[in-house]
Amino acid sequence: MPEHAGKSFRTDSLSRVPVRQPPIIDGQDLPMVSRFVYASLWVLVLIIPLENMFVFEGVGTITRFIGAFCMVMALIAVIVEKRGRRLGAMQAAFGVFLLWSMATFLWTLNYEQSRRAILTMSQLFAFVWLIWEFAQDERHQLGLMRAYVLGAMISVLTTFNAFIQGQATYYMRYSTRGFDPNDLGLTLALAVPMAWYLALRSEGRWVRWFYRLYLPASFMAVGLTASRSAFIAMMIGSIYVFWSAIRLSIMQRLVFWVAIGAGAWGGLQFIPKASWMRLATIGSELSSGSLGGRVGIWRDGLRIFLDNPLCGVGVGAFRSGLLLTQRTYEAAPHNLFLSILVGQGLIGLLLFFVVLFSAMRGSGNMPVLMHRMWLVVLLTWVTGVMTLGWEVRKPTWLILGLLAVMASVPRTRDDSSLEEVAL
Repeated sequence: MPEHAGKSFRTDSLSRVPVRQPPIIDGQDLPMVSRFVYASLWVLVLIIPLENMFVFEGVGTITRFIGAFCMVMALIAVIVEKRGRRLGAMQAAFGVFLLWSMATFLWTLNYEQSRRAILTMSQLFAFVWLIWEFAQDERHQLGLMRAYVLGAMISVLTTFNAFIQGQATYYMRYSTRGFDPNDLGLTLALAVPMAWYLALRSEGRWVRWFYRLYLPASFMAVGLTASRSAFIAMMIGSIYVFWSAIRLSIMQRLVFWVAIGAGAWGGLQFIPKASWMRLATIGSELSSGSLGGRVGIWRDGLRIFLDNPLCGVGVGAFRSGLLLTQRTYEAAPHNLFLSILVGQGLIGLLLFFVVLFSAMRGSGNMPVLMHRMWLVVLLTWVTGVMTLGWEVRKPTWLILGLLAVMASVPRTRDDSSLEEVAL
């Protein structure tokens, strides 16, 4: 008798991968206050791909209100329900990284920039803790993943609407209102492997097709942003789709490639010629270009680091640090790792790597399908943040927090056999 006999699982007609049937994500198995916490956390994750659409002057995005409510309810749940578990390795490492970032305030070049960065990072630490405390089982973890993909799909549709209405963010570059096209592009690309994984794990034909349709829709939306770095990240994220599609039957593969071809044809017809012309410069920019002026910024950033190698110039103070390079301009770092290296020094970068590797701790025990999904998500993220300073952005810490909590779930041999993908 098979090892998993008697256990409830479903074989997806497209993927032919046996998986457990996840129940509806409603939080009904949680205590009363914890239900409200998880529900507000779910909404918070849903809004992340849309947050810049809802900005309140002097306060910030709507996620601050939702996050504050979620945190208040979480503290009530801890007191009333007497809950709370010890921080994991990733959360503890993040706490040390946060403390070091706070310490750099003592010698920062710009107190206001560092103050804002520390405040944002403290909120992100609370966000990571909420995921760790209130999404302890796979059911709720998949629920948060669904929320992010749903929010990303809504952002895709609003990008389409901006294109139809002719509301370009920059010349012939379109995005959701309030978003920089490069930031939006990576936000959408990160959801690609998640959406395909959920398509393999979800019940209901229409639900599965919703996640599958996210792929061509997000491809066209990223094309409309004309973001070269996001386009590369999208290609990296698509690796998971092809990787897991190897087990399809001949007829299913035919349908799969026809769909891919239709998506590519739709992109060629739908995405403006100016966007394709910009994307076509990826090769020349990588080989001999300035990457949109980023190379010069990185060179000046490295000069700042060499002058302050150990402790940096202060968290969030990269822009002010550029003034030390005998130039008269300020610019974003356009690289997460360089931003940390300049702001928090070599110590800060090493601490961030500890956070990163702590998040991956235990991921080797994940079922194959899940493990490969997270591997591609991380590769997509790394590709994108090589040109974006995302160290205090919510998608970065959503990914690391969700990876850490999913890697912490105890696994059995049955769990691996139910998601086995023999490649």
